[in-house]
Amino acid sequence: MFEFKVQPVDGGDEYRVTADSRDIYVWEKTGKGRSLATLRDNPTMAANYEIAYQAARRQRLFVGTMAEFAELNVLDFTEDGEDEDPTHGEA
Repeated sequence: MFEFKVQPVDGGDEYRVTADSRDIYVWEKTGKGRSLATLRDNPTMAANYEIAYQAARRQRLFVGTMAEFAELNVLDFTEDGEDEDPTHGEA
């Protein structure tokens, strides 16, 4: 569903993490009023970090707290099917 490129700020190797429905489910259950629809309509950086953190923990790519994940990593993210350059291919 969502792919994140995670760049550790300490100069460690960049890695990719993919969040799927399990990660979105956990994110929805941990906060009132959260849904996939609101995430798509009004994405926040906090939500993206929380979802990337959940996916990284599930895939055993990160061990630590959410606060540590946010402090130690920079995110670059795209949603599946989203063209990274929306003008690509236009003439």
